[in-house]
Amino acid sequence: MTVEETYMVFEFEEAELVGQARARIDEWVKTFRIAFGQLKAAEQKQGQSAKLIVRLAFGEHEKFAYERWLNRLPQETPFAQTRVRLVRPTDPDFAHLEEQFRRLTEQDHA
Repeated sequence: MTVEETYMVFEFEEAELVGQARARIDEWVKTFRIAFGQLKAAEQKQGQSAKLIVRLAFGEHEKFAYERWLNRLPQETPFAQTRVRLVRPTDPDFAHLEEQFRRLTEQDHA
């Protein structure tokens, strides 16, 4: 099964908004019971600002769900108040961001 994987990097000017954004994602995961695909977040605080990296990973049969989340996230509160950058497997910095995401999620579980 092929998985469509994209990272969305949200840059918040106010670090406290990252907590709200992450809570929103956790709420969606529970509410929509995202079982096959994956909507997962990791945060990186930098002084007063912060980044939230969201991993969207959905199989071929979930193309509609993938597209829906790709379009929905940047429009929702508090995500709409930030800059967003999409990083796909064809982007040169995909591998670096994937490693950064892995390290951040491991820190969350430590």
